[in-house]
Amino acid sequence: MWGIVMGDNAKEELAENRDLQMYYSKSNQLINAKGRSSALNLKLFAIAIRAARINPSDGQIVAVIPGMTLRRILGSNSNSFYDQIKAVIKPVSPSTPSLLDWRLYLEDDASQHIEGINIVTHATFVNGTLTIVLNKELESQLFHLKSNYTILSLTDVVKLKSAYSIKLYEIFKSRMDREMATTRNAGPYLISYDLDELKQELGIEDPSVPVTEIRKKKSGPTHRRDIYAEYSEFRRRVLDKAKEELNQCTSVFMEYRPVRSGKGGRVVAVEFTLTRQAPQEEVPAAGAPAKTLSENDRMEVMDLVLGLIPGKISLRDVKAICEAADYDEGRIRKAIDASRRTGRIENLTGWLISAIRNGYEAPEKSSEKENRSSANRFNRYPQNSYDFEALEKFLREQQP
Repeated sequence: MWGIVMGDNAKEELAENRDLQMYYSKSNQLINAKGRSSALNLKLFAIAIRAARINPSDGQIVAVIPGMTLRRILGSNSNSFYDQIKAVIKPVSPSTPSLLDWRLYLEDDASQHIEGINIVTHATFVNGTLTIVLNKELESQLFHLKSNYTILSLTDVVKLKSAYSIKLYEIFKSRMDREMATTRNAGPYLISYDLDELKQELGIEDPSVPVTEIRKKKSGPTHRRDIYAEYSEFRRRVLDKAKEELNQCTSVFMEYRPVRSGKGGRVVAVEFTLTRQAPQEEVPAAGAPAKTLSENDRMEVMDLVLGLIPGKISLRDVKAICEAADYDEGRIRKAIDASRRTGRIENLTGWLISAIRNGYEAPEKSSEKENRSSANRFNRYPQNSYDFEALEKFLREQQP
């Protein structure tokens, strides 16, 4: 029977598990936007994406995040947590990036289009709750995404300590998923970056200055933002650190090599080799009791699935998918992510259940005709909206 009364410790454990087994979506254009930020800013932005809602009265994008939730996700037990948040909103040093002056540049050189966007327009931390108001211009980059976007793991991101590691994780995951979707190539993937362009992507060199201008200035004084002018310093403090963090903490396994050219063999580019690896799963302690979900917890997961799967799907099918994953949000999202990289799926419910049970691999090969079609049934419908009342009624009907 559902509806079990849970103690405070069990509730905290469930809340922690739900917070950490989360994913967030960003348009590929936003992922590849150039800007400067700190690791904490990037993590807060990822958390804000999960919590953000559009206010129907004025169109504001608002994320309200309780302090306890932030502590769980960020793993902070420090009494100075307020000081950390305060420093993000009001840095003690002008050289430290703030949430409020964090600007990204969206550009398309082919069409000669560039746009600078302030990410956060307002931020407050009052009564233990962080409220972040995001720029309205980001709506199309964060909501109602149907194509050209990437699902990213918040679980992976919060483990990364370097802002450069977080940025590279998002860029690499985007490129790998796009390659898989367009070519069905399972990797490894080779990606080459001009060194100056890579530094711009990471916010080390000013993204508003054309690369040709940056190269001209290198004959004179070092550009004020290029704190890693020497490749050896860039390799040690950026590339090596990112390699260590990504390979240990994320599903992206990274190797790299410098590309040299000209007199003296100056490094002009970096070539990355990327491979998918199994995410680092938490192994429960021996003899640890299995977590028991309440009826409300089950409804939350079912409501999540209803929101993630576009088109018509019955509540019975949703329940079957959730049961196959033991109501584990992370396993469900992985299966749905895998389905987006697959050709036409005739029976989405059966596919997802089989994918969950078989490690998120396609349970059967699509026909040659289906493989030629990049249009997936999963991607052809707008997202639906459901409420808890229908779920609660359905769940009660299923009780013996």
